[in-house]
Amino acid sequence: MKIKDILNFFDIDSNDENEIINICLDSKKCSKGSLFIALKGTKNDGSKFIPEALKNGASLVLSETKANGAYNISNIKERLTSFSMWFYGYPNKKLSLIGITGTEGKSTTAYIISQVLNSLKSKNSLLITCTEGIENSICVKNTTPYGNELAEIFNYAVNNGYKYVVMECSSIGISEDKLKGINFDLVSLTNLKEDHLDYHKTKKIYHDTKINFIIKQAKKLVLFDNIKQLKKIANHFDENNLTIIDSSKIEINNCQSTLSFLYDGLYFDTKFIFKFNALNIVLAYEALKSLNIKEFEIIKAIKEIKPLLGRGEVINTDPLVIIDYAHTASSFENIVKEVYTISNDKKIIVVFGAGGEREKSKRAIYGKIALKYCYLPIITSDNNRNEDFSCIANDIVKKHKDKFLIIKDRKLAIKWATSILSSNHILLLVGKGPEKTMIENGISEYIDERKEVKKWLPK
Repeated sequence: MKIKDILNFFDIDSNDENEIINICLDSKKCSKGSLFIALKGTKNDGSKFIPEALKNGASLVLSETKANGAYNISNIKERLTSFSMWFYGYPNKKLSLIGITGTEGKSTTAYIISQVLNSLKSKNSLLITCTEGIENSICVKNTTPYGNELAEIFNYAVNNGYKYVVMECSSIGISEDKLKGINFDLVSLTNLKEDHLDYHKTKKIYHDTKINFIIKQAKKLVLFDNIKQLKKIANHFDENNLTIIDSSKIEINNCQSTLSFLYDGLYFDTKFIFKFNALNIVLAYEALKSLNIKEFEIIKAIKEIKPLLGRGEVINTDPLVIIDYAHTASSFENIVKEVYTISNDKKIIVVFGAGGEREKSKRAIYGKIALKYCYLPIITSDNNRNEDFSCIANDIVKKHKDKFLIIKDRKLAIKWATSILSSNHILLLVGKGPEKTMIENGISEYIDERKEVKKWLPK
């Protein structure tokens, strides 16, 4: 696309015939023909990286703040998604977009929907996810990518023959206008609990962010009947575009080894474990039904789906070792209670932490839950960022420091916990899930919890 056309989009006159071939927010990724967009972040102003972008060959620079060598577009952040979709020829309008939002269960629900769609037809659905190694998926850094990255992914999906794109819609992504102007054919709401209050400040703002997104940008909606704001949301949808799931129709048969259950008289046999996954599976099932997929095809496909990496993932059976991504108070309680339920009097060792510079209110809750259900709670690092680890640990233990083992180095904590395991123990690693980096003082350290466990398991 010509520079003059891009500038004209922003109401700037230009006759520049030079071509732009891509959009970059990272100055390091710029090359000849790149458009560099400098956004103002919470800690850094992208305008500081304009010289680097130009040095690397950027042919055009747009900046949210005034800067030399750039056109100033003060509202570029809120217009980024609509501009990016326009730049790539509106690929969002050539796909069936399925969005999953809510506090917990987004990743697993999105994964199940995409896996079922691909079981019906090769390369039918492209999944946008933070989990690596999934066929027919694009792995992204942020749960909801910026608009330029989304447009690039959508364009890839169109060019490679995909019909559906399934993605998670996070509250922060919505608040930062990453999804502005994108309409979804279907949105599934997992639940509305509490998360990201360090960003949103109040539970109401957090809930309203998701609700307003659903009301404004979803054509069809699937949700459970136990969501408090059900009436407020449902009033905006006609009955043909609304599915309300009766949660009382879910009857768990077994989850000691793998999860099987009845829903609305239908039998689901799965490779998943833990009761809470029944909710994710039913939500995915009803979402797929609303896309006119046949019931028996969905149930048959679900039976073959393996659990998502890092979400209640069993990485060793004897002794039992489980990895989970839980990072909210309710999801932490869910996984710890579920493991306790299937423990058969085995002693639970839990290795966990809490994110630095994030909601401090949930830290003590983590500690209380760990003490209630676990034989040995080990507190360790979990993205300390720029906060002192000892402050995080003290918030977790409160007045019960003598009942916890505190090991700052997560690799060392895993080594210690793994090396003492016997068949009478269960090891639960919480917080990292599929993530393979630890962030402290601006430095990212690689960590693969699966490899760490296998390295130190008793032979």
